Amino acid sequence: MCLPPVLPPIAPPALRCFKNGVRTAPFVYLNRYRLHIAKDLLTDTMRPVTDIAETVGFESISYFDRMFKRAFGMTPKEMRRKKTNLRQIQSTHNSI
Repeated sequence: MCLPPVLPPIAPPALRCFKNGVRTAPFVYLNRYRLHIAKDLLTDTMRPVTDIAETVGFESISYFDRMFKRAFGMTPKEMRRKKTNLRQIQSTHNSI
């Protein structure tokens, strides 16, 4: 899955309609969507963070890291480490 890096130009009436319906600007909505897809990829795959960032449409890894931390309270690498540790604990606990 590869998301477009930028939105196509949208006429002002369409922007107002989107913002009124979704209660947020299109680029904010798109970034949230991309970040949630990235979170799923980080926790469900072992793909490199840079590959995931590019796949969901972020051209800058530093911007992706900042936006991810703002959205989830931790960097992508911290998220992956936390999920990996949790899975290891669960598998150890289940084997007892």
